[in-house]
Amino acid sequence: VKEFHLAEARVLDFRIEAINALNHFNPGNPNTTLTLDYKTGANTNAAFGTIQGAQYSNRRAILSVRFSF
Repeated sequence: VKEFHLAEARVLDFRIEAINALNHFNPGNPNTTLTLDYKTGANTNAAFGTIQGAQYSNRRAILSVRFSF
């Protein structure tokens, strides 16, 4: 936020908000379902611990100006 005092009671505010500014990959949550075989104790869920998806979001910036008097 950058404020400019124009007069006695007048203020001009500039603001910028950035979402995913660096445009990085955001992995989803891993699969946490553990299924065990009762006889051997081995994991039967091949997807256990793997990343199931990605959260893709575009790079966004919001610019705003506010004049207070």
